[in-house]
Amino acid sequence: MSKVITVSYKGNFQTEIKAGKQKILTDRKGEILSPSELTAAAVTSCAMTVLSIVIENENMNFEDSYVEVEKQTDLTVYRITEIKLVFHLRKEYSEEIRKKAETAVKEMCVVGRSLSSDITQNYTFIYDVE
Repeated sequence: MSKVITVSYKGNFQTEIKAGKQKILTDRKGEILSPSELTAAAVTSCAMTVLSIVIENENMNFEDSYVEVEKQTDLTVYRITEIKLVFHLRKEYSEEIRKKAETAVKEMCVVGRSLSSDITQNYTFIYDVE
């Protein structure tokens, strides 16, 4: 399904992204999300959505799980080179659920799978959420 998204330039290196009633601002100065940070956040949000589907389909609690994400860029070639995601998930998940979830993130995240294979995607799973 496709949704029309409008991006407008607001001056001072900032853009405003509108999708329905939602708005996201980006800039290049580090005051708010940069477009490359938004890319890393999109991968993360997609991965969390996949995880929520897998975990909740097993009738398990997914609340309070979170991800810390970092991205590396190479400004000599103007590319994101690496996205690192550190997932913090609930301790109570069995080994079977953990394997299923970890595999699903890598195989079902549309955003991550759509990025160039030149971008290294590192996933770390830590089961420390109470």
